[in-house]
Amino acid sequence: MLPIYLSIEGFYSYQEKQEIDFTALTEGGLFGIFGSVGSGKSSILEAISLALYGDTERLNKTDKRGYNMLNLKSAQAKIVFDFLNFEGEKFRFTAQWRRRPNKFEDTSTIERAAYISEQDRWIPLESADGSLVTNLSYANFRRTIIIPQGQFKEFLELKGKERSEMLKEIFQLNRYDLGPKVSTLQSANNQKLENLKGALSGFEGISAEVLQEKERQLNTNREQLTKSKTELDRLQTQVQILKEAAERHQELADKKRDLDNVLQQKEKIDQLRYELKIYEQTANLFREPMASRQRLEREKEAVGMRVEQLQGQRKTLSEQIDVLQENLRVVELNYKQIERMRQEQIDLQNLIHIRKNETILQQEQANLKKGEPFVEKSKQELAENNELLAKTELKLEDLKSNRFEASELLEIEAWYLGKDNLDNQIESFDLQKKQLQDELTAIRQQFQAKGFKEASWEEEIKAQENLLQEAMSQLREQETHLQVQVRLGDFAHSLQDGEACPLCGALEHPQPMSGEQATREMENVLAEKTKHTVQQAAIQQLTTELARLSNTAQHKIENLEKLESDLSTLQTQMTKHKETFRWDLYSPEDKSLFGEQKLKNKKTEEAIQNLESEIKQLRTVSTQKTDEVARFEKRLQTIIEQIAVAKRLIAQYNEQLHTLDEALYKSYSEADLINLKQQTELNIARTIEDYELLTKRVNQKKNEFADIAGQYQLSKEQFGTLRETLAASRAEIAQLLASNQYDDLAQVQQILDKDLPVSQIRSEIQEFDIQQQVLERQVENLTIRTQNDNYTPEKFIETRDRYVAQHSAYEEELAGFGGLERELGHLTVEFAKKERLHEQFEALSKRADHLKIMDNLFRGNGFVNYISTIHMQRLCEIANLRFHRLTKNQLSLSVSDTNDFEVIDNLNNGHHRSVKTLSGGQSFQASLCLALALAENIQSLNKADKNFFFIDEGFGTQDHESINTVFDTLQYLHQENRVVGIISHVEELKERMPRAVTVTKDFERGSIVSHSF
Repeated sequence: MLPIYLSIEGFYSYQEKQEIDFTALTEGGLFGIFGSVGSGKSSILEAISLALYGDTERLNKTDKRGYNMLNLKSAQAKIVFDFLNFEGEKFRFTAQWRRRPNKFEDTSTIERAAYISEQDRWIPLESADGSLVTNLSYANFRRTIIIPQGQFKEFLELKGKERSEMLKEIFQLNRYDLGPKVSTLQSANNQKLENLKGALSGFEGISAEVLQEKERQLNTNREQLTKSKTELDRLQTQVQILKEAAERHQELADKKRDLDNVLQQKEKIDQLRYELKIYEQTANLFREPMASRQRLEREKEAVGMRVEQLQGQRKTLSEQIDVLQENLRVVELNYKQIERMRQEQIDLQNLIHIRKNETILQQEQANLKKGEPFVEKSKQELAENNELLAKTELKLEDLKSNRFEASELLEIEAWYLGKDNLDNQIESFDLQKKQLQDELTAIRQQFQAKGFKEASWEEEIKAQENLLQEAMSQLREQETHLQVQVRLGDFAHSLQDGEACPLCGALEHPQPMSGEQATREMENVLAEKTKHTVQQAAIQQLTTELARLSNTAQHKIENLEKLESDLSTLQTQMTKHKETFRWDLYSPEDKSLFGEQKLKNKKTEEAIQNLESEIKQLRTVSTQKTDEVARFEKRLQTIIEQIAVAKRLIAQYNEQLHTLDEALYKSYSEADLINLKQQTELNIARTIEDYELLTKRVNQKKNEFADIAGQYQLSKEQFGTLRETLAASRAEIAQLLASNQYDDLAQVQQILDKDLPVSQIRSEIQEFDIQQQVLERQVENLTIRTQNDNYTPEKFIETRDRYVAQHSAYEEELAGFGGLERELGHLTVEFAKKERLHEQFEALSKRADHLKIMDNLFRGNGFVNYISTIHMQRLCEIANLRFHRLTKNQLSLSVSDTNDFEVIDNLNNGHHRSVKTLSGGQSFQASLCLALALAENIQSLNKADKNFFFIDEGFGTQDHESINTVFDTLQYLHQENRVVGIISHVEELKERMPRAVTVTKDFERGSIVSHSF
């Protein structure tokens, strides 16, 4: 990961938005973030962690994190972090939250988002989990990329198991943890084998012979079944013919009985025909006229009642109108006084304004009297502060004119530091060169002790291996030949005279072969094979050891060549560096005079800083006093203006009075005037409301009266028309009675009251006629069909019984055949299943053997631990390249049998001891070297061009010489394409850092970030 840009706002001490351009910082490969304790340096790392992972080191999710991280003077917090991942893709992670307006300690949830840059546009990602783009969890991110305070030594002091888990994640070692997978596969395979064993146990009675016997039985039964089916079909045909004849005879008897039943109802049907005729004739003549007369009588009665009702409503409405008109005349007298009442309301409002402005006038006159002394006092204090400020500035100018030029001191100090660095590096490289030469000599001595030459040991080992392989090949051929001889000897021992030999057919065996000699030779061959196998193992072990020595020697030769090249470069740099010394007052070899001048200048700088701080404070007081005087004067001017405004408004409102006299209301307070105004407004509203309501109700009642009067006249006319129509209807009915020979209207009514169901009766008569005709035709047809059918009940019963007996026998044969057929089908299927199960069992058995071998290889997580140990050893080798330089070859790092880090004390015979015995400075150096080695491995794993590494502690534990060594190590990382950032308050590092960011904490503005390149 390589950072690009970071902005922080409202986060911890960062009140205002602060931005850091990492692009400029990382170009030099080494940069720093400096500031005093509590200035907000470490908050930069916490902001990056919060944006990427939603987590921080100081606060967890249960600590009211949103409130505690939000600046107390800020309403919201926002973090934006841009960076490149190991694949060179550009990402942006943001985090923001705000304070809720109704409660100071209540904040919104922290909203995090992630984006990827595509064609200069930010495309949102589905997840804001930083581990998806960095390939590191939050815990390992803190151990390898950004290391916060208190966590720098964590990787060094982790327990073996925890460190192994960390390495598993970083180097993806879980892909080597095949033990659980093998166990799972083995368990599943064994379960399948057990299942197959159980399944095969159910097929013991199934074989090819049983299958053939069942097929023979089935063919015999099929022939017998065909014969029985032919006889059954013949009997079934005869039974069907006799059954149809029996059905016809039975149907003829049933139809005759049904016809007799129908003829018994004929007299009743004829009577219904007569009654229906009389009823229909009467209904056609009188039903409509009589219904019309009854309807007219009902309508006449209803209209008469309506006329009486409307007449009563007319009288009631007339009385109500008279009462409402009288009330309206009373209300109109008050309604005419509305305009006068409204003017009084306006005058009352003006009187209220007068009272308000009189109160304001009294208050502002009192404020003016109190404020004038405060203004005079503030002006006097401002003059005194300005006088003191001028005196202090004169002192500061005198000190600055007498101080030594700081830039020249820095330049001289940089020269001395450069010389010291080169001296230390040359000394360190000389020690490393001697150590490498000694180690190479020791390796060559080991080659000589083993009897090999360093340059040609591979050819010599290869020749020995070829000789052993040829010998082993000859021994295998002898072994095969002797095995045949031994077997033939056993075979010859069993031959008997007179019995033919199975090989040659001879009946006589005069000299049978003996296998005892072959057996003895076989034992000798096996012993030789064992001896050669041991020799091969020894050669293999020797090859491994010599290969390791050769690789180590080659690696050390390469390091020695590089070291000599670097040493030559450093010596050249030292010569050039000494040529650049140009200060006659100082010596290039003795810097004591420079130290005295630096100390003197430091005291002068401290005095200047104190005066500058005092001047800054005096200027702040001056600014505050100036603002205070301006604020007081502005307030007095506002009071004077408000007094003048109040007087003008009082005069203006007095001129606007028209109805009321202000003098008569002098004793009324503002509240009294407001009550009078509200009472007047209420009277006006009531009068208007009463007048409008009564007017509306009078008009409404008049409209109702006109409507009722119109309905009354219309109903009277309708009543006369109905009376005439009813008389005409009665005359028409009388004429019908006379012309159709009915006695009177009562006779007609009696006939109509029967209310016969005409449709039902007609349907009943029609149905009777149809049923009679159909039955007569059916009886006639069946009589003809049954005359010559040769049917007797006895013949039908005898044929049916024979068919039933034959059918039962056929069903039994068919059931037996079906059983045999199903049994054969079942046996066929089960036999195929058995064959398939055998094939599966054999395949699973082979798989079980293979899985057992794999289980032995990966059991107990041993393979992963082995790979983890290799990675840790590699980390130690890389870390020791720097750790030797930092400790001047006094200490080395190694890995114990329990996968814990140990220290090798080279000054005490190379004894091993715990890393916990290191001092604070040594622990920092060891942790730094391991962290750099780990970051280097991660860079290699991710195939990144550059990798970023941030340190937030540890430099305060180093002495001056160690700081120089650490600084040189960090500078050297730039050549290795590493980017390292440090956070520190150590001023010595700040002065030597080529690119840096300074964080200062302002009382008003919070933490402020400034760049220096």
